Amino acid sequence: MDSMFSIIIYGFGMIFSFGLFLVSLYSFKKSKNKKIFFVSFVLFVFLIKFILLSTSLFYPKLEDILSISILSVFDLIMLMLLFVAILIKSWDHMDDILELETRRKIYDLISKNPGLHLSKVSELLKMRISLVEYHMRYLEKHDIITVDKKTGFSRYFLKGKVETKTKHYSILRQKTILSIIFFLLKHNTSKHKDILENINCAPSTLSYHLKKLIRYDIIEVQRYGDMRGYKIKNKDEIIDYLIRYKPFNLFEGFTDIWADINI
Repeated sequence: MDSMFSIIIYGFGMIFSFGLFLVSLYSFKKSKNKKIFFVSFVLFVFLIKFILLSTSLFYPKLEDILSISILSVFDLIMLMLLFVAILIKSWDHMDDILELETRRKIYDLISKNPGLHLSKVSELLKMRISLVEYHMRYLEKHDIITVDKKTGFSRYFLKGKVETKTKHYSILRQKTILSIIFFLLKHNTSKHKDILENINCAPSTLSYHLKKLIRYDIIEVQRYGDMRGYKIKNKDEIIDYLIRYKPFNLFEGFTDIWADINI
């Protein structure tokens, strides 16, 4: 009776562990997931134990060799493997917490500063740019943020909370362009040479940025005979954007310039 019971238990254990072992190997082959490989190894140890126990029922000499101490070694190996699995799970959980916190920081930063580009996010959060890019891809993939590449940079916004004007005004986060806007806020309509005398850039660079601002409907050209000047088109909207999102806080010294502007 005891022998029959042992045959059933050992046989069932061997077949079941063998089946699970094959399933886990197939899953590993498909996914290349190291965790599944670890499970396969644990199941393999179970399989070996049940094979030895089943064989011992038909070979009495093997039963003598398989003492309690040897079987205990198998159990000890299993306990050690389970302990390692728990540690790995704990580390993964900690990594998940850290990743969630990092993504929350990125989300909050973009929420307060829509239109930031990758390098600025990396600088403000003091993170490696490759790490920020990894989390940006995750957030974009899950429709949490969206990317606008029309300005020549990859600028990030929260998904579904972006107004067209906010996207256009996000170019004010470029240092030279923000300097131009500050100058025009203080001096209203200004000629190219007047702006150039107060902005630290080459004439061609200034012309490039002025054309971009015109294209984005932020400034307009006013002609005076053969002369022409540049003027902010929607001054109230620009001021509202600057007050709401404070892009001047991104650059050293710009907060003082903003404070000096009489609006």
